[in-house]
Amino acid sequence: MTNTIKVVLLSSVLLSGVAGYTLSTPKESNIVTVHASWGTEQPSVESLLDESDLVVVGTLKEDLESYQPFDGYEHTFTDGTIELQRVLKGPSLDEVVLSQYGGVREDGNIEVFDDLPLLDKSKTYLMFLSKINDNTERNGKYQVTGGPQGLYELAGSDRKRMKAADAELSDFSISSFVDGEINQKVIDAGLDTIADLAKESK
Repeated sequence: MTNTIKVVLLSSVLLSGVAGYTLSTPKESNIVTVHASWGTEQPSVESLLDESDLVVVGTLKEDLESYQPFDGYEHTFTDGTIELQRVLKGPSLDEVVLSQYGGVREDGNIEVFDDLPLLDKSKTYLMFLSKINDNTERNGKYQVTGGPQGLYELAGSDRKRMKAADAELSDFSISSFVDGEINQKVIDAGLDTIADLAKESK
């Protein structure tokens, strides 16, 4: 049996990219599954690039703390240090702090978004990122643009190969965590085309 709690979020949460969510907690588990609504889907790869401050290929270097930045809500985030192998759009950086959705709540339960997993250290990701500008401890960090619209796994890749000067971006295939139209457009475009489009993005 699943107990479902519907939650209306503060406007500050709306600004963080989530239009609303529902929590489901199986009684025998400490996992709280979050089914989020992420707002408007981007119509094209170009618009997703334009909405993003930073577009990178990177890996999770270190998980940092989980925290609840919004007063009165258990909505949880977990910071992670992301080591960057390639910067396709934005300033040349070696690493950034990503404010990920989900993590360990104050009650000890683990909040997991069903379509936006926490990053795995063993995997390499293509990430469309937006810089956070708010009055919480998330300020100045990055989040994925449009939730699952902005996070992809690169199949068959590793950090050393990606950093190699002779590595061809067309060698890396993209997979998505959801079946959205924009996600398929990103997959169809391929990493080399996204890199070219990123150079023209505003």
